[in-house]
Amino acid sequence: MFEQFTDARTAVFARRHLEVIARFDRFPHRNDALARVSNSEEPAFLNTPGSSF
Repeated sequence: MFEQFTDARTAVFARRHLEVIARFDRFPHRNDALARVSNSEEPAFLNTPGSSF
């Protein structure tokens, strides 16, 4: 449904966000700002090229 109301570029951007939420149940990029401790997988993910938005 989201794709009906936006362009392809925005849909891809939204899908990437959805994949991060599905994998980690949160945005690991926000851990420092929210004073959260990263789980064991998040640092490796954050150091992967292309992981940031």
